[in-house]
Amino acid sequence: MIDRIDRIYGGNPMERKGRGGRVRPSGGGGDQLEVSPFARELSDALKEMQKLPDVRSDKVEEIRSRIEAGTYRPDLDLVAERLVRAGIRKGV
Repeated sequence: MIDRIDRIYGGNPMERKGRGGRVRPSGGGGDQLEVSPFARELSDALKEMQKLPDVRSDKVEEIRSRIEAGTYRPDLDLVAERLVRAGIRKGV
C-alpha cells in the first residue's frame, strides 16, 4: 500500500498536488476551499427544498378520502415500474 502512495505522490505522501499538477507542500498557509458556481447553485437549491414540507397534506387528504369512498384505483403497473426503478437506482 505504501508503495502505491509513493507512486501517486512522488515520494512524500505529506505533499499535495495543486492546480496544474504542481506539488505544493501542505501546511504553512492554511487550507483553502474553492466552491464552483454549480456547487453554490446546488447548495441554494437544497436550502430551498428544505423549506418545503415533508408531507403534502392536501394530497394525503385527497387520496384518503378517495380510499374511504372506494374510488381510489392506482395504476399497479406504474407502481411496480417505479418500485423496480427505485430498487435499481439504489443498487438493491
